[in-house]
Amino acid sequence: MQKFQSEHQILYFLEREWHNILMYLPRSVTGLIEPPVFCINPKMSCWGRWRGGDYQTLELSSELVWKHPWYAIREVLKHEMAHQLQEYLFPGIEETAHGPKFCECCQMIRANSAASGSYPLMDDVVFSDKKELLSSQEQKISTRIHKLLALSASSDPHEAENALLKAHELMQKYKLSPAESAKKSTFGVITLGKPSGRRQLNEFVIANILNDFYNVRAIWQFTPQVINSSFQRVLAIYGTPADLRIASYIYSSLHVAIDRYWQIHKQNLQKHNSYHAKSDFAYGLLTGFQNALKKQPVPSDVQAMIHLSQKPLENFYNWSNPRIVQSAGKNIRHINLALKNAGAKLGRSMTLPAGLDNKPRKTIKFLNPEIKK
Repeated sequence: MQKFQSEHQILYFLEREWHNILMYLPRSVTGLIEPPVFCINPKMSCWGRWRGGDYQTLELSSELVWKHPWYAIREVLKHEMAHQLQEYLFPGIEETAHGPKFCECCQMIRANSAASGSYPLMDDVVFSDKKELLSSQEQKISTRIHKLLALSASSDPHEAENALLKAHELMQKYKLSPAESAKKSTFGVITLGKPSGRRQLNEFVIANILNDFYNVRAIWQFTPQVINSSFQRVLAIYGTPADLRIASYIYSSLHVAIDRYWQIHKQNLQKHNSYHAKSDFAYGLLTGFQNALKKQPVPSDVQAMIHLSQKPLENFYNWSNPRIVQSAGKNIRHINLALKNAGAKLGRSMTLPAGLDNKPRKTIKFLNPEIKK
């Protein structure tokens, strides 16, 4: 999680984010909205509050900005911005705090109309030890998948590989009922890793693995980089809380596996040593793991059902990101094929360490720097 250096820095990022969110609106509307006064309130009992009229103040609680990741702060900020928009765009219309006009403003800036009061923030929902924050079905499936992922650390490579692939298969199958998927309206977004101005090729491979095989949708978004007070890209994933939890574990475990396998095998690869040696080896390791997942057989009728069941997530992802920009790929540097092939051979039977149990936060917090401490 980001470690802000001062309250002044938080206020700076909040104002920058406010302007970023305003870009959801047409230009004819943005010119009508004046920037508010931002305030960090240590005495608030709720996450945020819009004080209109003569105040024109957007308040966020100290607990929110100091103890939660930026994606949680942004969710509350957008909710309070919707209240601000309602005051500017529909003056004089009296309705309840979260009435139809407010919901219309939420739609404009893709805000969560429920993200206020004691609303459970997404980092709490995904990583909390409190089982009541997940549905009974999510609890049951998550428990089974966690056990399979733990088994994937077996010393028997065949047992380990089968367990890992079975976990992937189960993640697909438990979403097979389109009717059940339609009922599952709770989707959210979290970010993984640290923001960076320059993304490595291996990070793209990991993003594709999560996107293609772990029931989430991945995209690169801007988030505060505290060190130089700028916005830089970070990997964001969308999905249900249970799927986000598992995908976060997979993300962290893949990074740990890269270090683990490199430490074991780097002595045998010394003749190929170079500045990019570990990166080339990791690229092979990840693509080998990716190919193992691709080769897992999935019957055509199951594929069709999976496609239908993923529609609600696609709708939420597209609704949340109405202006997706695809950047052109740059030329990839030369990759040492010997290192890549050595990594790929290991990746095809790679095991991930156990870590998801009844108290997942203790493990995941250490592996994933974006999760709150």
